[in-house]
Amino acid sequence: MEINQYCDDFNIFCLPPAGSSSSIYFRWKEYSHQKINIIPLDYLGHGKNIKFPLSYDPSVIATHLISEIEKYTNKPYAIFGHSVGGSVLWRIEEQLRKNTALYQKLTMLIVSGRPAPSHLKNMHKKSNLTDHQLLEEVKSYNNFPSEILNNKDALNFFINILKNDFKLSDAMLNDQPLLTNKSVMCIYGKEDPFISQHHMMTDWKNYTSHWLDAYAVQGDHFYFLDEDILKESLSIISTQIFKLIKNDHR
Repeated sequence: MEINQYCDDFNIFCLPPAGSSSSIYFRWKEYSHQKINIIPLDYLGHGKNIKFPLSYDPSVIATHLISEIEKYTNKPYAIFGHSVGGSVLWRIEEQLRKNTALYQKLTMLIVSGRPAPSHLKNMHKKSNLTDHQLLEEVKSYNNFPSEILNNKDALNFFINILKNDFKLSDAMLNDQPLLTNKSVMCIYGKEDPFISQHHMMTDWKNYTSHWLDAYAVQGDHFYFLDEDILKESLSIISTQIFKLIKNDHR
């Protein structure tokens, strides 16, 4: 199915996981469809926004991210959120309802590696972890950069950001998103230690009137850091976008 028949192009705004920045998505541009623009966003105090103070207030974060999205108001778009970003995108969706023009352009919410609310309530609060426990937590993730672990200054800088982001995550563990009429799909790694059962992702269907499905791909929590899995994941996402756009033009 060719997207060219239905629109000029489409934007996907990508929200990073805890302790990360927009740079985690830079390779996506290389593998995405030519008509799909990957636009990685940064939280306050992260990446391109490093000059701003950190914040773990979900409302403040959502307001900031919407100000970034507003720079691209002429195209339909989706919001992809991985891990903590999978909760932040719902805070954005709620605030966007007050901006009719921008909300109308929102086509899809893509939750990645973040269980549905009924399962988030069972997660332990990571903001209470000590520095040592934080390190043990991140060491359990595959592909964690050894250059950070081996550099004291870089490690201290990273831990400060990670603590902030875990506070952000914990602040949303009891969220109950409003039912949306926007399309919702989920994707996650089959070996994700935080997602032991498929229904932990399919239960997101309870928060939308247009459920697309939950897709399990190979890999762990950071499944998309593998090039082949990334290509597969982007293909799944693109296919859903094309279908939605085609249906809108019938």
